[in-house]
Amino acid sequence: MEYTRTIQRTFEVGATPLLRVSNMRGQTDIRGEDRDNIEFTAQLRVNADSERDAGELFDAADFPVHQSGDTVEIGPLTSGADGPDAARRSVRIFGLHIPVGSNTPKMDIRVSVPRRCEVVAASRTGTLRIEGVHANVRAEGRTGRTLIADIEGDLEVDTRTGRVEIRSVRGTVRAATRTGRLAVQDIDGDTSVEVRTGAVSIRRVHGRLQCTTRTGSVRASDCEGPFDISTTTGTVIYEGCITSDGSIEVRTGGIRLAVTPDAAFFVDAQSDRGSVRSEIDVDYRREPGPDAPTVRLRTRTGSIRIVPA
Repeated sequence: MEYTRTIQRTFEVGATPLLRVSNMRGQTDIRGEDRDNIEFTAQLRVNADSERDAGELFDAADFPVHQSGDTVEIGPLTSGADGPDAARRSVRIFGLHIPVGSNTPKMDIRVSVPRRCEVVAASRTGTLRIEGVHANVRAEGRTGRTLIADIEGDLEVDTRTGRVEIRSVRGTVRAATRTGRLAVQDIDGDTSVEVRTGAVSIRRVHGRLQCTTRTGSVRASDCEGPFDISTTTGTVIYEGCITSDGSIEVRTGGIRLAVTPDAAFFVDAQSDRGSVRSEIDVDYRREPGPDAPTVRLRTRTGSIRIVPA
């Protein structure tokens, strides 16, 4: 049977708050709000045969919460039953040790912070959500979904396995995942995306875009700055207007460039083992100006298609 215990705390902070959160198992939800303090609620969950057994597990758990000046550190939750060598059975993420003991209760964390609060969050297993923070954010997850939105500051995200969604960021973005789908949209800043295995979706990046994948499809649209997209195996589709120089390179897979009718740019396309075809009518009397952007398309094995958007 599942038993729960709730912990609530409030911290007064000054002008430059910093929140560091680490959670081993469970959901982590961090929300920026118009407030001057940090308030969190943690719900511990454990399966036990009786209320007494559950109480013993809760009492044995160690849930560190510490404040030093404007810095608040929460977690990770550990269990006394994990033994004195539990520190050696841990994962280090952004300087935070997340233990892997099997007797630790699950914990769902919700933290409300001032919008100006910088956030460093680490999650081992579970959903990690960060929204409404108008400061720099760093997030790392091992297994589970990651959702980050409405950020005004630089964002750094690293995950191993799971779906990652990033939207509405006013700042630079660096996102990397080993296995899983990654979706990025509405970014006002330079963006760097790296995926080992999984599909990538990128929409409306207003800055330089760098996207690298090993295995998986890439779909990008309406990127206003220069773009550089490369994949080892997979299809790359770019849709929208061309406003800056771009490059798409694929080893094995096709390239599809779908552009708006008013796009004026030069194309440098080559396929070593495949065809290159354009379905757009070319008006030789209206050659793009000398400052028009150039899109470079390369594939070793696969076709290249240029079509109307």
